[in-house]
Amino acid sequence: MVDPRPQAPNGLLSPSTAPKQAKHANGHQKPDPFYLGTVGEGKEGKAVLEGGAGRLSPPLLPHELTDMVPLREVVGRLVQKAYEDLQNLVEVLPSKTDTERKHLIREYGALTRKQTVKSLVLARWARDAPIVQRCQDVRFFLQLQNGQFRETAQRLEGVRRALGGARSRAWDLGTAVDVMQSGTYLRLPKIIKQWFLPPARVTPSAAIHTLQSMNSVLRLRLRTSEIVPIEMSSYRVADGRVYFTVPSLFAAAFVTGGAERNQGWYLLDVEFLIGARDRTRIFERFPRRPQGAMRDQIINLVNQQLALGQDAPPAEEPELPPGRRRRRARVAMVDAPLVRAYNFLQMFALGYQLEILHYQASLLISSLGWTPYLRLEFSRDRRTLTAHYWQKPRPPPPPGNPPWPSSQSKVFGGTVTVSLESRASQGRTALGKVLAELEDRSKSGHGGAAGKDVLVRTRDKVDGLRLRVIWQPALAWAGLTLQDTELKGDEFDVDPRDLDFEAVLARVIRRHADALLRAWWNQMRMGASAVVFRQEEIGLVQGDGTLEMHVRFRPQEQTVLSLDVRSGAFVARELGVLPSLSRVEKIAALVRQINDKPTTFVEAVCMTRFTILLEDLEKKASVLRTNVTKTRLVRVQDMPAFGPTARLFLYIALASFPSHYLVLVLADSGLQYAMLKVALVNEDVAPEFQILECAWLDIRRITGADPAARDRRWTISADALCDLYAFCRARVAHAELEQQLRDVKIASWPTFDSPSAGASRIETLPFASPLLQKEVPTIRIESSAFLGAMSSDASTMSADAWCAYIAFRAINWTRLYGTVGVIVSVALRSEFFVPLADEKSTTGEYAGVRVKLDSKTGVINFHLESVHGAIVAFLRAWEGVSKAVSVAREVRTMSQEPRYAGVQLLSFTLSSVSLLYQNSFALTISSHGSTSLVFSYHGTPGRRNPHEEGVEHYSRVFEESGPRKLIEILRDTLPLLLEFDQLEKSTSVKMLWVLREAGWVRATYGDSRHALDFRLLPNSRLLVVDGAVHLFSPVGKVLFPLHPAITLMRESSEKLSRLYQAIDGLPSLLLDVTRSVAKERAGMVSTRSGRDKMPDVVPLDAGLMCHQDVVRSVVRLVHEGTLKLLEGPAS
Repeated sequence: MVDPRPQAPNGLLSPSTAPKQAKHANGHQKPDPFYLGTVGEGKEGKAVLEGGAGRLSPPLLPHELTDMVPLREVVGRLVQKAYEDLQNLVEVLPSKTDTERKHLIREYGALTRKQTVKSLVLARWARDAPIVQRCQDVRFFLQLQNGQFRETAQRLEGVRRALGGARSRAWDLGTAVDVMQSGTYLRLPKIIKQWFLPPARVTPSAAIHTLQSMNSVLRLRLRTSEIVPIEMSSYRVADGRVYFTVPSLFAAAFVTGGAERNQGWYLLDVEFLIGARDRTRIFERFPRRPQGAMRDQIINLVNQQLALGQDAPPAEEPELPPGRRRRRARVAMVDAPLVRAYNFLQMFALGYQLEILHYQASLLISSLGWTPYLRLEFSRDRRTLTAHYWQKPRPPPPPGNPPWPSSQSKVFGGTVTVSLESRASQGRTALGKVLAELEDRSKSGHGGAAGKDVLVRTRDKVDGLRLRVIWQPALAWAGLTLQDTELKGDEFDVDPRDLDFEAVLARVIRRHADALLRAWWNQMRMGASAVVFRQEEIGLVQGDGTLEMHVRFRPQEQTVLSLDVRSGAFVARELGVLPSLSRVEKIAALVRQINDKPTTFVEAVCMTRFTILLEDLEKKASVLRTNVTKTRLVRVQDMPAFGPTARLFLYIALASFPSHYLVLVLADSGLQYAMLKVALVNEDVAPEFQILECAWLDIRRITGADPAARDRRWTISADALCDLYAFCRARVAHAELEQQLRDVKIASWPTFDSPSAGASRIETLPFASPLLQKEVPTIRIESSAFLGAMSSDASTMSADAWCAYIAFRAINWTRLYGTVGVIVSVALRSEFFVPLADEKSTTGEYAGVRVKLDSKTGVINFHLESVHGAIVAFLRAWEGVSKAVSVAREVRTMSQEPRYAGVQLLSFTLSSVSLLYQNSFALTISSHGSTSLVFSYHGTPGRRNPHEEGVEHYSRVFEESGPRKLIEILRDTLPLLLEFDQLEKSTSVKMLWVLREAGWVRATYGDSRHALDFRLLPNSRLLVVDGAVHLFSPVGKVLFPLHPAITLMRESSEKLSRLYQAIDGLPSLLLDVTRSVAKERAGMVSTRSGRDKMPDVVPLDAGLMCHQDVVRSVVRLVHEGTLKLLEGPAS
C-alpha cells in the first residue's frame, strides 16, 4: 500500500502530515524524525519554519549555560567589593598617620582600577557573547542528537538480538473470550494493576480533611500528653505541623507520626531568630534559615535527639511487702523528646550567635585596622571568646634586667569575655518553675490525688544557657591605679536581635576611658595646676559617646583631649578654630609625651600652656605663610637702630622681596613695628644682615588699631597684622616700580595721587580696607613719556590713539602670600576702538601678561603677575596688543568692502585675531612675541585647509606687506590649492606638488624630470608654464611681452628652469585647454568689469594665463593632458 501522505522530492514524508500520535510521549514533544528542515527567525525573534504556512515550528536550540556567569553578576560583585573596601577605608583612615593614609588610598585606587580594567576587558569580550552562546547551543544540540542516535542504534541492536529467540505464545482462549464479552481483562493478577495503573489522585478536599485531622491530633497531643518546655509554650498548629517560636533563639516546625505518645516527633525546618549590624555580609556567611547540607545535618541531629527515648523501657520500682509503707515518694520517669530538641536547638542557636560575634571580631582585626590594638582568643570547645583591647608593647625593663618574655611583652587595658554558660535555676523565675512542675505532673498521668505520692521527673532537664559577657578592666593602667569602688567590671547579655561585637567592645572601652579622664581631671583641680588653669578653663564634657577634657591654652581657643577608643592612646583636636602649623606641632608633642609617659600628664599640660603663651606672636605671624623667625638676623652693631628698650624681635620676611622684613619689636613700652631693608654680609652657618634702611610704622594710621587699648599692648590681632604686612608689601612694590621707571628713562616724573571713588576707568583693589586704599596710591604718568621707550615695530598705532595718561597700580599685595602684581590701565581713543561681538573677545594673553579690554569704556588693562620687570613686560605686551588691534581693524574694514566678500572677523582676544578669508577657510594670527599663523577650516571638524603647507611663506608676506596683502594672496591661491589637494587624494595620481612661494606652486611628474609652474599674477590671474622653460631670454628680454608682471619671477625662473626637461606637446595641450574652457564659459555671464574684464584664458608661447574663476578647470585639464603626454600613445 502506498502512503497517501505527500512526500518530499527525496522520498521522505512531509512534516505537515506526520502522525499526530507520534508527536508526544510522556507529556513531552518529540522531534519529527521525518523532517529535516531549516529554522529561521521571525520579526519578533522567534523561530519559524521556512517553507509553507501552517506548519509547526521546530523547537528552539537548547540554551546551554554550563560554567558561565552573567556579566551583570561580575560587575555587581565588583561594585559591591569596591564599595565595601571604600567603607572599610573610611573607617580605618582616621586612626592612621598621613603617610599610611596616602599608602592605603593609593593601594585602594590601584586595586580598584585593576579590577575595573579587568571588567572593561570582559565587557569588550562580551560583545561577542551572542555568537559564542549560539555556537555553544549548537554544539550542545549536536551532542544531544549524537547521544540519541547512539541510543537508538543500541535499542535496534537489542531488538535484533531478541527477535531470534522470540516465540509465539500459546493461544489464551479464556482471556480472549473475556475481552470479547466484557471489553476488558478479568483474570489479570493484581500485581500488574499495581505496577501499571496509576493510583487514584488525592482530591483537594481529601487533602484538607487530612491536614485538619492532623492539626486536631497535634493539638490533642500537645495539650494532654506531650511535655513542652515553657520556653516553647508559644506555638501554633497549621498545615499538619506545629510551629514553635522561642524568642531570640529559633523558630522550628515539627511533625509527629500520630496521636499516641510513643509515636515520635520529627523536625522539618528551623530558622534562627537573630539580627546583625551588617546583615548582607553576616547573613551571607551565617544564614538565618540554613540551607543545603547544613540544614540536613541540623535536622538529622535533632531527629536523633527526638528518637533517643522511644525504645527505652519504663523504669519499674520493686513492690513492697504487704503492710509496709514507702519512706519516700515513688519516682516516675517521663520521656520528654521536645525537651531534648529544645536543649539541642538552644545550644546550637547560642553557638551560632557566638560564631557570628567571633566573625565580627575577626573583621575588626582584618579589615578595620584593629590589628595592633586587639587580640582575640577562641577556646577549643568554641564556647568562650576572649578579646584583649588597648594592646601595646610593655615598657622595657630597667637596665640590667633580662628582656620580657614573649608572653609578657604586651600589656592590655582590659579584657572582654563572651562565653556560653548555664544560668542558675535554668534561667526561670519562681512562676516559671511552678508552671513547669504543673506541666510535668498533668501530662505524665500522675496528677490529682492519685499522684500525690509520686515524684514526676523527666529524663531530660531544660538547660538554661545564655551568652555571658564579662568585662574586666586593668586596675593599673596609664599611671593610674583605680580602686574597685571607682571602676569595676560588669557583665551583661548579648542582644540576639542586633549582634554587633564592635558595639559591645565600644561600650566597654568608653566606660573605661571615662573613668580614666575623670581621674586625671580630679588631679588637675588640685595642687599647682589649679593656679595655672582656672576652673572655667578646664572641664569635662560629654562628647560623642565618651568624656572629653576641654582645655583652654589661650582664652579664645579650646583644645579637646580624649582617649582613642581603638588604641587607648591620647588624641587631641582643636575646637572651633583652624590651628597653625606650629600649634599643631606643639599639641602633637604634648600627646606624644603623655602617651609615652602617662604619669607626666599634669606637668605636660601646664608646660604646653606656658610655651604657647610665650610664642603667641610667632603663632599669629605664621598665618602669613612666610619665613618667620625669632633668631637674631642683623649684626650686633646694628641693633641700636631698634632703640635702647628693645628686648625681643620677630622677623617676618616679605613674600617676593627677600631683602625686606617686617619686624615686630617687643620693647619696654610695648609692641613696636618697623620695616627693614637689609643686605647679607655673612654667609656662615648663622647668616647676618646689615641694615640699609629702617622705617618705623604707625599702626594706628595704617590699621586703625589702638595700641594703648586694653589687652593690646603686647599683642596684635591677626587682621591688623595682615594689614600691616600687606602695606609693607605694597610700599616696597611701589618703590621698585619707581626704580624701574628710572631705569627705562621715562621723561616725566611719576606723580602720586590717592584714587577716589569717582576715579574713572581705573580698576579698584579687592580685599583692601579704606585706610590701606588711602595709604597706597596710584602712579600716573603721561602717555607721551612711553613713546620713546617703545620699539619702532610698534608704530602701527600713533600717539593719537592713547589717552593723556597711563595708570600704574600694585595688586595682589593684600594676599598673605604670592607675588605682588601690577595692573596698567591704558585708555584708547574712541576712533581707534574696535567693537567686538562677544564678551569672550575682550580678554587675551600676551607673553604671560593677561590683557582685558573694557568694551564700554575702551580701557585696556594689563595684568602683570609680578612687579619684577613689570615695565619691560608692559612695553613688550603693549607692542603685541597694538599689532593685534591694527590687524583686527584692517580685517573689519575689509569685511565691509564688496570686493572682499566672505572676509569676516571671527574673534579678537587682544593677542590673536581669527578671521574667515573665503567661505569657511579660517586664519588665526597670534602675536605672542613673534607673529604666528594658524590655518583651519571653520565648521567641519577634520577638514584640512590647504594653506597649511605654506605657513612660512605667508608669515613673510604678513610681516612685509601687512594683513590686506596676505588676505588677497590667500583668496587668489585658494582655488589652485583646493584643486591640487583634490588631485593628490586620487589613487591614480602620478604627480607631486609643492608650494615654493606664497603665490608659486610647482607640480612635478614622473621621476621629477618634468614640472609645471603655477604662478600668481596681479588682478587675480594665474600663469601656467613649463618648469623647464626660462621666462627670460639670454639677453634678459621677456618671452611674454604682453605681461610685464612676469619680470618679478626672473631670479627663481633662471635658477630652477635648468633642473627639468621640457614637456613635448605642451603648447598644443594648452591651446586645447584654452578652447575647452572658453567653450564652457561661453554661456556664463562675467561678473568682472573695467580693467578686470579680460578673457578667462589667454594662451602664451610657452604657457597659459587664466583668471581665478577658471583656475580649477584649467588645472584639472592641464594635469590630465600632461599625464597623457608623459605616458605616450597606448601600445
